[in-house]
Amino acid sequence: TDDSSWLKAYKGLESGYVPTNYVKIEPHEWYKGPMTRAESERFLLQLDARGNPIYFDGCFVIRRSESDQTSFAVSIKFESTVQH
Repeated sequence: TDDSSWLKAYKGLESGYVPTNYVKIEPHEWYKGPMTRAESERFLLQLDARGNPIYFDGCFVIRRSESDQTSFAVSIKFESTVQH
């Protein structure tokens, strides 16, 4: 449907439409929306006041792809680098 007051919902193999006021879309802390590769690297490689990493190996963010705004990219911290 093109009506913005409805969302398509999935449960198992079934799908249907539900009114937008019936569901609450909660943000996830790993989703950062529009963020560049460089910004994701700075974010994941942050250090605390003692110089220790804030985020550890395996921490990740999901962000909008810079090259294709209809796609997403994942950035994952590993040791002192970030892989995309």
